[in-house]
Amino acid sequence: MTAFTFDPTHVHHVEAGHPERPERLAAIRARLETDGLWDEMARLPTPEASREALERVHAPAYLDLLEDVAVAGGARLDPD
Repeated sequence: MTAFTFDPTHVHHVEAGHPERPERLAAIRARLETDGLWDEMARLPTPEASREALERVHAPAYLDLLEDVAVAGGARLDPD
């Protein structure tokens, strides 16, 4: 069985023109529905990632930077 995780907030964290964008996610869902696969897939909850889990893929210094930026009200970090 194939499963996926999705949260409606996923479509709000990208900017227009970025490769990962709301239209891409909508196109994937539409294709899965057209092919009759959408209702066959298991839906998994989208849990909040722990610091330990995040450190498996990101340097602690980067996570510290993200936290500092969030506390300060946010900023643009990714040039693309």
